[in-house]
Amino acid sequence: ATPRAWEARLQHRGASNSERGACSRGVGGSHRPALLHHRARAKSPGARRDVARHAMGFEAPPVGTLFVALAAPAGLGAYWWLAVVPSARKELAKDKRKGGLNDYLGELERDESRKLERWFYTDYLRKREVQRAKRASRVSRGESEAAVEREEAAMDEARAAAQPEYFSFD
Repeated sequence: ATPRAWEARLQHRGASNSERGACSRGVGGSHRPALLHHRARAKSPGARRDVARHAMGFEAPPVGTLFVALAAPAGLGAYWWLAVVPSARKELAKDKRKGGLNDYLGELERDESRKLERWFYTDYLRKREVQRAKRASRVSRGESEAAVEREEAAMDEARAAAQPEYFSFD
């Protein structure tokens, strides 16, 4: 085949690996990445331009980029776990002791018709019941109610500040 016939064959039918002289697996022909030259038609039928396409290998990103991509989420996660979660726990403990949540739980204890809400806050309601029983026994032994209240507040705050021994998604 003449060079012109060869080029016409490539242009009209599209080049296959065997016609290019290189297999995609590197067997037969050249062992370099396949380089395909073909002519692409422009908008006017007479105008043509050469376009070269070649296979590109994997190029690893710079180490600094990898460090930033891995360190940023780790830093945000550490901030969340070590700063945001403990402060939210402390606020919740205060709110359960003397706040809007305390008032809400008191309403739930008195209102039997709100079963779904009572079920959702079952743990909190049980803890309130146990704390009331402990407080009543301590007061009956002669301790002042103000001293018992201060001690419970200090214990609640210490429990809220402590890191849990498990990993939670709160």
